[in-house]
Amino acid sequence: MLVQPSAPPAPEPPVYAPPSTGPYRLHRERSASETLMAIVGAIMGLLIFAGFLSFHAIFLIPMPCTGTYGPTPTPGTEGYAAVVQALAWAAGVALDLVAGLSVALAFIFCVRTDVPESTRRSLCLFAKVFVAVWVVLGVLFFSSVASIVRYL
Repeated sequence: MLVQPSAPPAPEPPVYAPPSTGPYRLHRERSASETLMAIVGAIMGLLIFAGFLSFHAIFLIPMPCTGTYGPTPTPGTEGYAAVVQALAWAAGVALDLVAGLSVALAFIFCVRTDVPESTRRSLCLFAKVFVAVWVVLGVLFFSSVASIVRYL
């Protein structure tokens, strides 16, 4: 029977561990494009919230009941029309700013050379299609608000 020599015992861990030589970082440094995306994303989120809040408030404000419909508007219908127009302008401006920022951001990253070619092409396509669809939806939105105000 052959007996093999046993391995030496493991060394005891040192009582004192010296500090690491490099700085300990939990987060890596952000690049300028990541910071831009974070800031613009937060601004776009706030603008979307404000725009949709104004848009939905148009339909939640009760119409004044005057009982008579005639060529002379009452003060209640004039005030209602003014509030609806102001909310429509606020919603339109906020949502148009979001649309403009998203298209601008898409074009900014569309021309960068460190972004893959397929991503650049899809960003350019998104920007072009988004603008076309946004124009159609914007016309529909403002024509619907105009019809609310027109028939008071």
